[in-house]
Amino acid sequence: MDNEPLEEIAKKLEKWYGIPVIFSDEAIKSYRYSGTFESESIIKALEALQLSYPFNFKVNNNVIVISK
Repeated sequence: MDNEPLEEIAKKLEKWYGIPVIFSDEAIKSYRYSGTFESESIIKALEALQLSYPFNFKVNNNVIVISK
């Protein structure tokens, strides 16, 4: 990832892990990140992203919900 918005990263995570990712707040979609993920779980990837721009997430019925 190179300065990608969280919305695009979420689409990649959905594809890689087969778990839907939804946003409860539109503003979070524009948070931008750079970095590399290799074999992390989706939870570890999201926890790493939280270090740059804080957001919350929860897993609910195999769906990840990202919120402020």
